[in-house]
Amino acid sequence: MPSGRAPRSRLLASGALALGACAAAGGPAPSAPAPAAPAEPEVRYRIELVEPVTPLVVVHVACAGDADGESDFTLSEGWGGLAETGHELELVEVLGREGALEPERVRSSVWRVRHAPGEPLELAFELAPTHHRDNPSPPEYYLPILEPGLLHALGAQALPAPAHLAGEVERELSLEWSGFAEQGWRTISSYAEGPGEVRVRRSLDAFRHALFLAGELRLHRVDVHGRALWISLSGTWSFGDDEFVDLAARIVESGREFFSDFEKPFYLISVIPVGTGDPGSVSYGGTGLTDSFALFMTHNVGLERTPRGGDIAWLLAHELFHEWNGHAISLAQPEQLGYWFSEGFTDFYARRLLLRDGLITPDEYLASWNQKLQAYAANPQRNAPAERVLEAFWTERDVGNLPYQRGDLVALVVDHAIQLRSGGARSLDDLLRELVRRARAGAAPCSNEDLLAAIAEFAGADTAAAVRRVVLEGADPELAPDACGAELELVPTELPVFDTGFDHERTLAEGVVSGVVPGGCAARAGLSDGMRITSWSVNYGRTDVPIEVRVRDAEGERALSFLPVGVPVSGYQLHPRLR
Repeated sequence: MPSGRAPRSRLLASGALALGACAAAGGPAPSAPAPAAPAEPEVRYRIELVEPVTPLVVVHVACAGDADGESDFTLSEGWGGLAETGHELELVEVLGREGALEPERVRSSVWRVRHAPGEPLELAFELAPTHHRDNPSPPEYYLPILEPGLLHALGAQALPAPAHLAGEVERELSLEWSGFAEQGWRTISSYAEGPGEVRVRRSLDAFRHALFLAGELRLHRVDVHGRALWISLSGTWSFGDDEFVDLAARIVESGREFFSDFEKPFYLISVIPVGTGDPGSVSYGGTGLTDSFALFMTHNVGLERTPRGGDIAWLLAHELFHEWNGHAISLAQPEQLGYWFSEGFTDFYARRLLLRDGLITPDEYLASWNQKLQAYAANPQRNAPAERVLEAFWTERDVGNLPYQRGDLVALVVDHAIQLRSGGARSLDDLLRELVRRARAGAAPCSNEDLLAAIAEFAGADTAAAVRRVVLEGADPELAPDACGAELELVPTELPVFDTGFDHERTLAEGVVSGVVPGGCAARAGLSDGMRITSWSVNYGRTDVPIEVRVRDAEGERALSFLPVGVPVSGYQLHPRLR
């Protein structure tokens, strides 16, 4: 046991919670009024900093056990492409009414406790230091990150849930930070800033699908229409904190003004540095969570715009729009079948709102559309049916890209059809706002049939039928020349296809070049099977950015550069309309 660690027998002492049975035995007296339905059992979480230097954190969970005497506590698996989660946590103590109980680890993400029926339980899970932040790519960053001066946790992977309690049902929940303020660690979550206990009424699923941060954080608060927006930054960047805070606030304000939605009292955006520190490696990404957004970037990422989109402004605009399209308008399970709407339509609005708010220029708007049109045309999975997306969204890059590409183009089709049908009085904007209104009024999560019915209502049955063929059957969308407005024209075009010209996945895995296509772009540049590959740089999907490869063979080491272009395909490009 490392020096300074609290003995396991007292890890729960300061957070003890007495929980009674869920309902009293027996019925009311005949003359008494009918009793109210019993409240859903409460769950309490406490995150404790036990050792600040190593560091060591303990996650405490307190709730009533299942009535059958056996309770499982689980972490989420499958979300974000994660499998076999839970290796960072160790269940070190379980206390029942009479003292310690012996748990069983069923698998990496599931712990089982046997106890008296309905017995109050308190569990303590140790979280030891991790190295996930050093990984060059997600989904490692979705796992708990604990290092000196930083705790970054997505609750679904760090706060075990009592599986016997319905995750979708609202209940009383609480979160308490302990031991952090005493060590100078600042704390913030999707629910509040600062130490102490926070009590909320949420579903267990929504509560855990959230962000929990502590450490040497630079916390900034700005008010957007009188509501708190918190920005948490750690690490050093090429831009100042104020620059990022201003950009984020403008984009949050844009989405709220679009929906006239100013009621969210608290929102958190976090930024942490990730990756190996290699100056030649640039990557960034993020994920939207309950009342929060977690952003992960390599140190060398800046805030400057790129002509084709795909920069930090685009990422923020996309992810923050999910507050409405994805969270307010939620999808029925299996949700991958509806990603064409939640992801593709969100890409459409990232571009539209950035242009409306002056955060991209008309030329950048045009370039962004042309990049998406080219990527869709070149996607070898572009005609895959919806079932293929369900099957391989998380495992195959081309399939994972398809809902973003397909849905973006479908949004263009539907927007154009609504405007034509209404004589310009309505647009896709009205459809999105109406779906949010219905969701807030209690509508169930949207299935594809629900979404198609809404499209038929606003754009007509013929448009809904055409969309069905695209999103469910894999047909190509039919794009009208003036779909992007009178100033722009969609023109049928032969488009280059992204192709590295060799089997890069096998090459990278084995370190030896293989699968070079005879006469292809890599072969013409001098790449051949059997060479040792020492490094390479690639922008996936970009046919206008050269691949840089360093190889070694009998003649020595040298650098090769070539455009990753394969056989052209038919598609569209957008041009200013000639007058």
